[in-house]
Amino acid sequence: MKQRFQLSKIATALAVVGGVSFFGSSAIAATTPANAVISNAASATYTDSAGVERSVNSNLVVTTVAQVGSFTLTTDKQIKSTTKNSKVSYSHILTNTGNGLDSFTVSLANLTAAAGSFGSTPTAGTEFDYNSYKVFLDTNKDGIPDSDVALKVTDKIELKAQESVGLVVVVTTPNTATTGGWDHFTLTATSSSSDSIYNNSIPEKSKSNTDRTLITEGAVIELTKAASVSAIQATDSSNNASKFTYTLTFKNTGNAAATDAVIFDKLPDGLVYVAASAKLNNVGLSDGAATESIVNADFQQNGQNVYLKMPTLSPGQLFTLTFDVTVKAGAKSGDVIKNTAYADPDGKDPSNTPITPGTLPSTPENDPTTFPSNPNIVTVVGKYQGSINDAVANPFKDGQTVVGYDDTITVAAKDGLPTLFGTGAEKDNGSEVIYVHNTGDSTDTFNLTFDRAALAGTYDALPAGSVVTLYKADGSTLVTSSKADGILDTGPIPANANLAFVVKVTLPTGQVLLNPAGLKLVSTSVNAGTSDSIKLIINGNTLNKVDLTTIPTKGGSELGTGANDGTVKDSKSTNPAVPVEFDVTIRNKGNIADNYNITVSGIPDGWVAAVYKKDPVTGLCTGEPITNSGSIQANNTDNSQFCLKVTPPAGAPATNIAQQIKVGVYSPATKTSDEILYGVTVNEQRKLSFVQDQEGQVAPGGTIVYVHTLTNTGNVTEALTTKTLKLTVTDSGNGEKVSAYFDVNRDGKLDTGDILINDSVTATSLQTLLSTNSGTSTHIAGLQQGESVKILVKVEASATATDGTSYISNIKITPDTLANAPTAVFVNDLTTVNTGAVTVSKLQAVGVCGSTPSSYSTDPKTAKPGDCVFYKVTATNVGSAEAKNVVISDVVPSYTTLTQGSALGGVGTAAPSNTGITVGPDVVTGRDKIKYVAGNLTSAQNATLQFNVKVDDGK
Repeated sequence: MKQRFQLSKIATALAVVGGVSFFGSSAIAATTPANAVISNAASATYTDSAGVERSVNSNLVVTTVAQVGSFTLTTDKQIKSTTKNSKVSYSHILTNTGNGLDSFTVSLANLTAAAGSFGSTPTAGTEFDYNSYKVFLDTNKDGIPDSDVALKVTDKIELKAQESVGLVVVVTTPNTATTGGWDHFTLTATSSSSDSIYNNSIPEKSKSNTDRTLITEGAVIELTKAASVSAIQATDSSNNASKFTYTLTFKNTGNAAATDAVIFDKLPDGLVYVAASAKLNNVGLSDGAATESIVNADFQQNGQNVYLKMPTLSPGQLFTLTFDVTVKAGAKSGDVIKNTAYADPDGKDPSNTPITPGTLPSTPENDPTTFPSNPNIVTVVGKYQGSINDAVANPFKDGQTVVGYDDTITVAAKDGLPTLFGTGAEKDNGSEVIYVHNTGDSTDTFNLTFDRAALAGTYDALPAGSVVTLYKADGSTLVTSSKADGILDTGPIPANANLAFVVKVTLPTGQVLLNPAGLKLVSTSVNAGTSDSIKLIINGNTLNKVDLTTIPTKGGSELGTGANDGTVKDSKSTNPAVPVEFDVTIRNKGNIADNYNITVSGIPDGWVAAVYKKDPVTGLCTGEPITNSGSIQANNTDNSQFCLKVTPPAGAPATNIAQQIKVGVYSPATKTSDEILYGVTVNEQRKLSFVQDQEGQVAPGGTIVYVHTLTNTGNVTEALTTKTLKLTVTDSGNGEKVSAYFDVNRDGKLDTGDILINDSVTATSLQTLLSTNSGTSTHIAGLQQGESVKILVKVEASATATDGTSYISNIKITPDTLANAPTAVFVNDLTTVNTGAVTVSKLQAVGVCGSTPSSYSTDPKTAKPGDCVFYKVTATNVGSAEAKNVVISDVVPSYTTLTQGSALGGVGTAAPSNTGITVGPDVVTGRDKIKYVAGNLTSAQNATLQFNVKVDDGK
C-alpha cells in the first residue's frame, strides 16, 4: 500500500507562499518551490548619432530552481506512564520542510535497556519488552489513529512541500510488567528521494524520535487534543475574528481513581481565548474561580492558561472539555499554531506544589507523572483573491459597477499594425491601463490567459489567425511563466498591490471586421483558483489600400484612380522592336510603409514588357526591370513613380487593335493589390537582363546572400549550342570570399540542392546548367525567351574585418562573340561590415554565494534555494559612430533577492566599481531595479553590468 495525500488548495497555498511562525518552534520557512522558473532579460538605452533615443533588449536567461530535501520529525523523548497490560499512544508529526514533493517510509524499533537512555535513570533490572508496538497514520493530527490499519515499513507517505501528517505509535505493555518497569522504542522516518536532493547526505535523509513508557500503579490519564479545523485564516483588519474549537478528551485508563487531577493547556501567544466558551461534556462552564455544576469541577481561564481541576476521576471515566479560540490579527500565511495539553493525575508539580491557573508548570514535558496530549497543529492560511480591470485605484471585479469604469477597453485597429490595449493611450474612460490587483492579504501569483470565446453572442470572436501577445507594462518585455507549468503569469504580487500589463493583438492582414470583435483577458489566483476578467474590444479597423494610376505623357489629369474597371487608361503606338513607355504611379494609401510585388501580364508572345524605375528628371524608364517597388511610405508619393516599357518583337505585324498590357501590384505583407491596363498598337532582337545591384550589411565573419535575376529579354533562346553565356566573379580583394550559385529550385533561397557555378569545370558552368534543362528536369533546355533564373551570390566577410569595411562584388555574365550577341551584363553588390549600433547580451552562472564564477553562458541553469545566480550584462557599440548616454538596466527576478553590494559596472577593461550604479524599486514590478549609467561608448567599446541574486530559501 502506498499512502497518498492530495494537498487542498489551502495546502498548495502554503507550499507556494511559505511563512514564518510566531507561535513556536515549528515555523515553516519561506523558500522557493522546486521547479520555479527564474527568468528575465536586461535592457539598455542609448542615443544614436542622429540624436534619437533608442532601446534594446538582451537575450532571455533562465534558471530553474532545484528540489532540496528537508524534513522534521517531532516530538522526541516523550515519557508516558501507564499500568501493566495497557495501551499507550505517542503522537509524532512528520513535516516535509523541503521545497518539493517527497515520500517517506517509517519504521519502529524496540530498544534494549542500554540503548537510547534519556531523562531520569530507571530502576535497574526493571526493563520489560512491549507485547506489541505499531505506528498509524493521523492525517488530521488529533492524536487518534485514522484507522486500525498499521503502516508497514514498505508503505510510502507522499508529502508536498510544507505538508505534514501525524503519526501515532501505539504500544501495549505486558501483564508481567511491574511498577517502575520501563521500555522504550525508536520511530524512524526516512526519505525515499534520491540522495542528490539531500546533497548526498544520508544522515539528513533519516530522522528518529525515541519515547519511553513507565509502569505505574494508580491513575493514568490518556489525553488527546483535536481542533475543529486544520487550517484557518487570521483575524482580518476589520476584526472579523477567525474562530475555531479545541476539544480535549481525557480518560482515566489506570487502576485507581485520580484525586484533584488537573487538565491544563497553555495557549500560544497568537491565540485568544473566547470568553464563556468552555464546556465540559457539553455543559457550560464559567471562566472565573467557581465550583461548576458538573461533577463539582473547577474551571478557570487566566490569560493564555486554560485550567480544569477534577475532584475525582474514576478508572474508566471519560470527559470532553471544549473551548473556542480566535487567531490574532497579524498572523501570516504559513504560520503554524502548535501546542500540547497536559494532564496531571494528582494536580501537583514535581515539587509537590499544587498546580493553579496562574502557576502552570513551565516544562511539563519533563515530568514523567504528567501525561501530554498529542501535539496539535493548525496552519494559518492567507486570503487569496484578486481582480483585473482598467482602474488603478479601484480593484473592482466582474459584476461590480464603478462610476467612470466599464471593465472594458475598446480601440480601433489599423491593418498591418498591432492593436494595443493597456498602454494608457485609450480614452474610453480616461487613460486606461490593464491592472491585475492582489486584494488578498498574502503574496499571490495570477495566471494570465485569453478566452476568445467568452464574448460570443455580444461580440464577434477575433478572426482566425489573429496573434495575441502579452507584455509587461513597458510594452516590450514579454510576459513569461514563473512556474514550471508554462502558463503565463504575473509573478508574485504582494498583498494590496497591482501590476500593469499590455496586450497586443495583430489581426490577419487584410482582415475586414464586419462587427466589433474581442476577447477576455482572465487572471486566476494560483492559490485560490478564483478568476476575474477584462474585456478587450476592437470596434473596427482601417484597411490598407493601394492605388495604381498613370499620368499621361501628353499631359492631363491622373488616370486610373480607384479600383480597376477593366478599361485601358493610356494608349500609345510604336514601331516593331522600338520600346514605348508609360507612367506607372503607385500610391500607398495604407497605414504603414509597404512594398509591392509588380507583375506585368497580358504580354503577347514575343513581346517584352516590364516595369522600371522612372528618372524623376527625364521622366523616362531607367535601370533594369524590377519586380518589386521597394518600400513606399504610407500616403507619401516619394519614390512611388515607375514606368512600364513595352517592346513589340521585330517583325511584328502592324495592327490597329491595341494589345492590352496589364500591370499589377500586390503586397505580400498587407495583401493589398490593384491593376491598371495600358494599350499598345504596333506601327513594330538577342538581349539579356541581369538585376539588380544590391547593398547589405554583415558582421565580421558573417555571411550574406544576394538574389539576382538573369532574364533573357531578347527573342532567341540563350545558352544553347553556340549561344553561350559565361559567368565571372570578381571580389574587392579585402579578405572576403564571394561565390555564385545556380538556384536550382528557383525559390530565391540558398539550399543544399543549389549548385556552385564554376565556369572552369564544364559540368558546373553556367552554360551547362542553363543548357541542360536549366538545372531541373521540368524546364526546356536553354534560357528561353523571357525566361529568368536566379543567381545567388554569397559573400562571406573576413572574421577579422573591422567595422565599416566594405566589399564590392562584381558578377558578370558575358555572352559569346557572335554577331548580334547581347552585351555583357553584370551586377555590383556592396557589402558593408556591420553598421549597427548597441547590442546587449546577458550571461549567467550559478554557484555558492560569495564565490566567483569561472565562466558564464546563456545556457539554462539549475539552482537550489540558497544558491546565487550571477549575471553579466554587456552592452557593445557595434556601430561606427559613438553611442551616447548608454544606460544598462535589469530587474531582480521573482523568487530571488539582490546580494547587497554585488552590482558593479565598468567600461572596457576598467575594473568594475559601483560608480554609476543605482538600485531602487521598479515602478512597475516593485522589484529591485538596477541601473548602470555607462556614459558614451565609442565604436566597438563595451560596458558591463554584473550582479548576483540569492534564490530565496527563507533564511
